[in-house]
Amino acid sequence: MRTNNRWVIAIAGVFFQIALGAVYAWSVFRVPLTKQFGWSISEVTLTFTISIFVLGFAAFFGGLWLNRKGPRIVALTGGVFYGVGVFLASFTHSLAWLYISYGLIGGIGLGLGYIVPVAVLVKWFPDKRGLITGIAVGGFGAGALITAPVATRLIQSVGVLSTFAYLGVAYLIVTIIAGMFMQNPPDGWQLEGWKPSALQTSQRAGHDYVLGEALKTWQWWALWMLLFLNTCAGIAVISQEAPIFQELTKVTAVVAGSMVSERGGRGRHGGNRQPGQRSGSRLVGMGFGLDHAAIHIPGHVHSPSSAVLVSSKYHHGLGNDDRHFRGANVLWRWLWHHAGVYR
Repeated sequence: MRTNNRWVIAIAGVFFQIALGAVYAWSVFRVPLTKQFGWSISEVTLTFTISIFVLGFAAFFGGLWLNRKGPRIVALTGGVFYGVGVFLASFTHSLAWLYISYGLIGGIGLGLGYIVPVAVLVKWFPDKRGLITGIAVGGFGAGALITAPVATRLIQSVGVLSTFAYLGVAYLIVTIIAGMFMQNPPDGWQLEGWKPSALQTSQRAGHDYVLGEALKTWQWWALWMLLFLNTCAGIAVISQEAPIFQELTKVTAVVAGSMVSERGGRGRHGGNRQPGQRSGSRLVGMGFGLDHAAIHIPGHVHSPSSAVLVSSKYHHGLGNDDRHFRGANVLWRWLWHHAGVYR
């Protein structure tokens, strides 16, 4: 579906991200799977670990593919892998099957699909790069906002395996329709009447780094470690969120699912701002401060609202874009170059 209406493409990108971001609701499946099959918590949680691990590698290769063939084919392929992977999980009879279907196949789809909306939208919105990045990434975080309560009620009514089937079909439909709108601007396209301000120009690197050059800079390694630590903390919590909420606040499974959705809706919007509104060093510091607090506070959490606030913390740190943290330019420009963001 070809259109030059950038807001239509943005809406499609958000829906695409919401479908993929449903993976953040994984914790609502943990207890039902352990009860039905008698597996341990660690065995079930490994499914989510595999999915996120594969996502990282698939995103890298998907970025290279996107740069060569364009965003639509990558988005559609990612949507098919993700939807089919979740659907195949409905036939789970062993851990190996769950790992391959939801973990491996679904993870490939997540990685291929995740990079597309961001790569496309920053090209259509050169005047609102921070805002549109926040909207796109926020859509991924908001996936749990819809999926967690829906999945929880489906599990109670039709069972956990049938829930995988329903969700897999839904993800496939949404990602295919939304993926059809993923396209780059025409060659030579420029936003009418807009020129980058002096501030925007000064905050961008003047040189596109290739991988070899990036690896020789301390900023690449510093940012890699920053993101690695921040993501490890957040993903570790996400995989266990619903049971954590139930244990700490003594709420039901349905309420815990709603709390997971509330956390997903809040978290990823915290750090995304237009340039100049808030300094990157402050955002990074706030993110790590919240990381530290979230490690020590849970034992003292007794209410649903406070539990949601604690678990939302890490998304704030992930919300920074490349202009908020000057040292990030080295890594981000190389990564996004291969993802097709910078032409």
